[in-house]
Amino acid sequence: MKQMRIEVDLRQQRMTTHIIGQTTPLHFTPESVSVETEDGTLLQRRDQPRASFSSQQLETPWDHPHVAHFNSYADIVLQSDGLLRRQEYTVDVLGGAKGPKYFSEYRNVDGSSVPMKRRAYAYDSIK
Repeated sequence: MKQMRIEVDLRQQRMTTHIIGQTTPLHFTPESVSVETEDGTLLQRRDQPRASFSSQQLETPWDHPHVAHFNSYADIVLQSDGLLRRQEYTVDVLGGAKGPKYFSEYRNVDGSSVPMKRRAYAYDSIK
């Protein structure tokens, strides 16, 4: 994904992603995702966004609500020590694809260490 700026409220589980160079922020809550213009005009909204992946295949194109849900849902996961380093996960919305995600380049943001870089890798057949 391109460079982005993220605003997150962990107490409310809300996230807004601003993709650099685009004027349509992506808004996430567990119940819905939306795409708006910078002035707040609603362009797209999807309630129960996880359900939209039920028939998803690797070749199926994603729209902005898909991206908003996938990126935001994956990001709001914290380890017990408060830092994200490595996370092994299964991507249910992509047919159970498995792989690790690595986090690095931490910055202090309002007293919390937040990774500025993440990389995900798919396992091959021998892991």
